Amino acid sequence: MPNAAVDLTDVPVVAPQDLGEAVRVLALAGIPLIASRNISEDRFRAVEQAFWQGFEGSRELKTAILLRIRALSEVLGSRRLNKFVSDHNSGMLRMTLKVASGMRLNTKWGFNPTKFMFALSTSLGASQTVKASSDMLLAA
Repeated sequence: MPNAAVDLTDVPVVAPQDLGEAVRVLALAGIPLIASRNISEDRFRAVEQAFWQGFEGSRELKTAILLRIRALSEVLGSRRLNKFVSDHNSGMLRMTLKVASGMRLNTKWGFNPTKFMFALSTSLGASQTVKASSDMLLAA
């Protein structure tokens, strides 16, 4: 029988599109995701309020999305990860949202920057392999 205990420190996964909706609200407020760590708490709360009112979904889903967007904002503030994302700009937002939407998130510690960067590197490598394969098929 599986363990019925729920780990309350682990935020549920969300769809990358739903996380993208929160990024869109940030962008409408003039806050790029990559620099969202440096905004004031009041401004971030205003963005969260706009998201909360405009997004259709359950309370639990909205909470999970907002917790994930805050943690994503924090992890992208790490110098190495920020540089990595900036250096590989092409398509990185989609990959970043995919990783952030499904990776384990502890509400106390946030995303692990090393694991996050590894997951992004893996996604980037896989997408480049697929692109190279499709380029080869088109050339043939």
